[in-house]
Amino acid sequence: MSLNSGQARELLYEMWDDAWNATDGWEALPGVSVEPPVYYENIAPDEAPRTSAIKVEIHVQHSDKPMESFGDGRPNYKAVGFVVARLFVPKDQGLTLADSMVNIARRAFQGRRADNGLVLRGLTVNEEGAQDRWFVIRTVTPFEYEDAR
Repeated sequence: MSLNSGQARELLYEMWDDAWNATDGWEALPGVSVEPPVYYENIAPDEAPRTSAIKVEIHVQHSDKPMESFGDGRPNYKAVGFVVARLFVPKDQGLTLADSMVNIARRAFQGRRADNGLVLRGLTVNEEGAQDRWFVIRTVTPFEYEDAR
């Protein structure tokens, strides 16, 4: 089964939403009582974050590998890319909250395989450090799928 880049992006957003809204999702974050906003590339949430709130940014970055033959006579491409979750935690809330958010990213993306051929590999975690009033952690997960054009 194949996808186009828009379908893959939407599927990755849904994977995040499923983990974020799970019973052990954001509500299990220590000290968080209001659902934090999630920003999907150029799609603003319903409300702006409070200054003390956490927030999440999800980015999907595509690139193409050279054409590969899948044996059915049509030009096929293996699309590859990265899904990046940037997790923003107020500096004064410590790393326990940030670690809990990383666990949500792991449930959403690490080692997942969708029925339509989207495959996500290992997730890496990078501490970007302090930025303004935030402590920022970035998770990066490579993905691939067959892109029949």
